[in-house]
Amino acid sequence: MPRPGWKGLHMGHGLADLTAVELADHYNRRDCSPVEVVEAVLQRVVETNDRVRAVVALAADRALQAARQQEATLLAGEERPPLFGVPVTVKDLTPTEGIVTTRGNRRFATFVPTADAAAVQRLRSAGAIVVAKTNTSEGGWKADTDNSLFGPTFNPWDVSRSPGGSSGGAGAAVALGMGPIGLGTDGAGSIRIPASFCGVVGLKPSFGRVPYVPPSAELLSHIGPLSRTVDDAILALGVMAGADERDVFSWEGPPGTLVEEIARQAGPRRIAMVTTVGDVQPAPEILHALNSVAGTLSDLGHHVEESGPLPDPYASIEIILAAAEAAADGHHLETYRSEFDPGRVAVIERGMGLSASALATAEEDRFAYGTRLGQQLEGVDLLLTPSVAILPFAAGAGGPPGAQSVVERLAWAAFSYPFNLTGWPAISLPAGFSESGWPIGVQLVGRWRSDAAVLAVARQLESARPWRHTYKGLVEQATGGQTP
Repeated sequence: MPRPGWKGLHMGHGLADLTAVELADHYNRRDCSPVEVVEAVLQRVVETNDRVRAVVALAADRALQAARQQEATLLAGEERPPLFGVPVTVKDLTPTEGIVTTRGNRRFATFVPTADAAAVQRLRSAGAIVVAKTNTSEGGWKADTDNSLFGPTFNPWDVSRSPGGSSGGAGAAVALGMGPIGLGTDGAGSIRIPASFCGVVGLKPSFGRVPYVPPSAELLSHIGPLSRTVDDAILALGVMAGADERDVFSWEGPPGTLVEEIARQAGPRRIAMVTTVGDVQPAPEILHALNSVAGTLSDLGHHVEESGPLPDPYASIEIILAAAEAAADGHHLETYRSEFDPGRVAVIERGMGLSASALATAEEDRFAYGTRLGQQLEGVDLLLTPSVAILPFAAGAGGPPGAQSVVERLAWAAFSYPFNLTGWPAISLPAGFSESGWPIGVQLVGRWRSDAAVLAVARQLESARPWRHTYKGLVEQATGGQTP
């Protein structure tokens, strides 16, 4: 039965499958209450989380309290903010006031922040309701979602596979309807890799578009949304973006709304299709999907041409990341060595062994790389690349075969980390499935601050190649056919 005062959508658990944009429309018509929506999302967590282990902490009581307050606001006809009544999850790396934030690290197993990160604060101010924290690798150090506190997260399409990382909990949660928007972080691909492996949208905005508070020492990390649709990603970015004095690298976007900015960028684009970075090339099934998407973009009126190989900056980012891990926990290493992920211990030790000159050289190479890339791509508006060169690897493996070496641990992610070094915006979009039924993602990349152009083309691609229907079968499989 619908709650008193509501028309009653009679969708049951299907309320958990609505997008943020659809929820706003239903709230306008009073089809459903924020309480019903939050209850449906919490039920979806109950039904599916044992299968994937995406959620590591529920904020059920607090979420329902917020939903009841919003229900009263809606009944009173008061003005509503853009994410009113939208359940969201937050990666366990990102501080949430009053909700445990462990960072996948035993050292923080009971840590409860007293303040939200800036992005979370803005989501809440826009009406979003935080329902849960999602799993990550320890400190976000690797592109697989596994830690000694909570164990591995599994890919919702095939639980023998990894969801990627380090925002793999967010990717799996969004795919299964545990909230239409999941907040992730991305220092070398940690939003886009899980988006590709889990078959969802993953947006890494331009560096500084969303303030990163508290700051990340390596200046590679971006905060961004994972979602089922491009429009939901746009909605989330629109409320999180903007300068914050606590992040000196954050900046204000152009005047007007993000939607208006995107509308101004809807014209044809010159797009370079990149199939090689250094010596990394995509698996055949991924290349086939990429070529198919390139054909669709051409049909949409864009000029797509194949680019030569991009240089691989892995040597630089590997040093910068190792140094950052050493800065974060090197001074705790002897005390907590037995509690840290053994792979991360090795990375911390590598970082502690680096010289100041090695780090300075890596930073110099980083900025030289951005200049070189800009020159190589002169006249190109956007890049089209695979999101990841490989199909999802085994769950809990830490990476594909050969990725366990301390120095080579992320070399397979060569289509993602270059754009952390440059700070360019990038979005991973679903592009179909492999013969084994595993998701494949493609990536659109723009120059720094060209987020609107990236999102404009992403919306066009989603409209021409809709993918949302694929989630119905996934959710039915996960819930035993309970979802209408």
